[in-house]
Amino acid sequence: MSTLKEILQLKESEDRIEFKEAKDGNFAFNGGSRKGKKRRRCICGYVIALANEGGGRLVLGVSDKHPHEVVGTKQRTGAIGKLTQDIYDHTGIRVSTIELFDDNKLRVLVIEIPSRPVGRYYCFEDVPLMRVGDELLAMPQTQIHAIINESELDFSSRADYDFTLIDLDDQSIARMKEIYARKQNNDLIKTMPNEQVLSDLNLYNGGELNNGCLLLLGKREVINQFLPNAAVRIEIRSTTSQIKFDRREVFEGPLFLLVDEVWGFINSLNKSIPVADGPYIFDLPMYNEEVIREALVNALVHRSYRLLAETVIKIYPDRLVVTSPGGFPNGVTVDNIILINSTPRNRVLADVFARTGIVERSGQGVDKIFYNCIRESRGYPDYTNSDDFQVELVLPISVEDPAFLLFIRDKQSKLDDSDMLSLFEIMELDKIRRNEKNGELDIPKVKKLVQKGLVEKKGRTKGTQYRLSKDYFQFTGKEAKYALGMRPDREAAFYAIRKFFEDFESAKMGNFVSLLSKFNFSREQVKNLVYELRDVHYLETRGSGRATRYFLSSNAVDRETIIQEALKLGLEELKKRGKRKNTQ
Repeated sequence: MSTLKEILQLKESEDRIEFKEAKDGNFAFNGGSRKGKKRRRCICGYVIALANEGGGRLVLGVSDKHPHEVVGTKQRTGAIGKLTQDIYDHTGIRVSTIELFDDNKLRVLVIEIPSRPVGRYYCFEDVPLMRVGDELLAMPQTQIHAIINESELDFSSRADYDFTLIDLDDQSIARMKEIYARKQNNDLIKTMPNEQVLSDLNLYNGGELNNGCLLLLGKREVINQFLPNAAVRIEIRSTTSQIKFDRREVFEGPLFLLVDEVWGFINSLNKSIPVADGPYIFDLPMYNEEVIREALVNALVHRSYRLLAETVIKIYPDRLVVTSPGGFPNGVTVDNIILINSTPRNRVLADVFARTGIVERSGQGVDKIFYNCIRESRGYPDYTNSDDFQVELVLPISVEDPAFLLFIRDKQSKLDDSDMLSLFEIMELDKIRRNEKNGELDIPKVKKLVQKGLVEKKGRTKGTQYRLSKDYFQFTGKEAKYALGMRPDREAAFYAIRKFFEDFESAKMGNFVSLLSKFNFSREQVKNLVYELRDVHYLETRGSGRATRYFLSSNAVDRETIIQEALKLGLEELKKRGKRKNTQ
C-alpha cells in the first residue's frame, strides 16, 4: 500500500486512480436519486469501471485536479468494513479499504480495486462501464468482444523465472520418480537422468524449466523467492463461529512434498467417529484422506498463482474450509461443477499429478469429494461462497445419518465391481432418504436402483412413491415405520383425533403433531389433515395464530361417514364426484 504522499503524486489518466472530494460524506454509493447517466458517478460505478480497466484505486477526500489537495472526507466514517461488504454485495467485487490521514489529520479513504478476471467484465445497471476523462461510459462492442475472446494462458507451462536444475529439491525429485515409476509400473524410471524424467513430464522443454517445475520440485528458498504465495496456510478454530484462529501453521516448499505434509498435519488432528453396526462398532475418521487430498490438489491445480494470496485451510469443529485464489476455471459454475470435466488453470500441474498417480485424472477430484461425503452421510460439499476472486469449498465433518452410511456400506459390499454405485446413483439414494418429491428425482436412475434392490416402489402413475429398501429401516431401528408404508395412515390418524376429543375438549396444533407422529405424519402433513377436517366442518376453530384452538363441531358425528370416505379418496376426488358439497 502506498503512502498518502505517494498517492497524491499519481495521475488519474495514467495510474488507474480516481480522486473524489466527497468532503461531506454524501458521495453516492449506488446511484442514489440521480437519473440517467449521472447515476453511474457513484462508488459502485467507479469500482466497476476501474475493475474493468485492470484494477486501481478510488480515493475519497482528495480534489481531482492535479496537484491533488487533501480536503478530508466523512464518507463511511467508522464503517469502512460495512462499506467493503456493501460493495461486494452490489458488485461481486472484493475490494479492500484503508483510512489515511495527512499532517492536519484530514481523513482520506482509499478503496483498492482488483482487476476483473480474464474473459469477464462487470456492469453497472446492465452497462459495462469504463472511464473516459471525467465520464463513465459504456464500453464499445469491440472492447467487449476482445475481453470475451481472452484466453488465460497456462501459468504452469510458462517459464517466467530464472532458475536451473541446481535449484530443484533432491528429495522432491526422488519422490516424483518413485511414484511415477509405481504408477507406470516401470522401475527403470527411478534410475533415469533427472532431465529425461522432467522432459517426459513436460517440465523441462528446450533447456528451460517452466513454472510448473518450480512449483512441484523447487527448493523451498527458491519458491519463496519467486512464488511465496504458493504456500498453504492452515488455521484451527475451536468454535464454529470463531473469527480469530487458535493456531496457525504455514506449509512451504515443493508441491510434491507439500501435499503429503499438509495431509500428515491434518491427519495428526484426526479423531474417530464411532458408528454402530448391530453389536459391532467401527470407527469412521473425522477427516477422510481421499477427500482432503483431492480438495487440496484441486485447489493447487486450479488456483491462480498470479494472485498474491495463499491457499488457506480453515478447520472448525463441524467443517473444514478450503479457499484458493482465483475464481472457477472458464465454463465452471457452482451449478455444473460435478457435471463437467473442468479445464485446469494450470494444466502442466494437473497432468503431472495425474501421470504420477497423485490424482487419477484431471477433473475427477470433485466427483470423489462429493461421492465420499454423500456415501458417508456427511452432507453435500458446498461451493456457494465462491466468486470471481476465490473458490471456497466447505466440507462437512459430522455424520448426518449413520444408518444411511451403514446401508450404503452394506449394499456396496454385495455388488460386483462392475456394478458399483456411481456418484449420481448415491445422490438419488440420498434424495429418496430425504423424502424429496418425485419431480426432483432422476427417475431412470431410480428405476435402476429398484432393479438393484436398493429402492422399493409403491403405487402407479402419479401415485408412485419410492423409498429405500427394508434394510435401511432395519439399520435405523424403524421397522414399524417401514411396516406402516410410505404414506401416512390417514384413517388411523382420524380415529386417533376422534379418540383425543373423547378425552379432551380442545386441542392445539402441537397436540395433533405429537398425536400423529406415530402414524408417519410430518408436521406439514398434520397441518394439511387438520385444515381438511376444518374445511369440511368436522372441526371448528377459536382464536387466531398460535392461540388457535380446535374443537369438535356440533354436528361432527353426523359427518363421520362422508369424512371417512374423504380420507380414503381425498377431498379433491370427492369434489369431482360431486360429493364435496354434502360436507358443507
